[in-house]
Amino acid sequence: MLELDQTAGEQRGCKMKPHKRLHVVHEEWHGLRDFNDIVGGVAGRDKKFGNNLEKHVESNHCSRTKGVAAAIEEHCKQNRIVAADACMQ
Repeated sequence: MLELDQTAGEQRGCKMKPHKRLHVVHEEWHGLRDFNDIVGGVAGRDKKFGNNLEKHVESNHCSRTKGVAAAIEEHCKQNRIVAADACMQ
């Protein structure tokens, strides 16, 4: 979950909170449900800003989250199921 990191009233970037469930990773990455926004979640920001996004978030956490989201999508394609079902398996 992206969270604004403010120090002494200045905007320094965003921190990503650890995820506890796979469906939350998928929803945050794609901007679904509680993470709904104009940009399309972290995936939309990644597509729009590319490497510049990593300057504003913890890049290693973002990379891991991106990898998990990609693995969920690949699992869905291989098994012809929707992400909600894949995350519950």
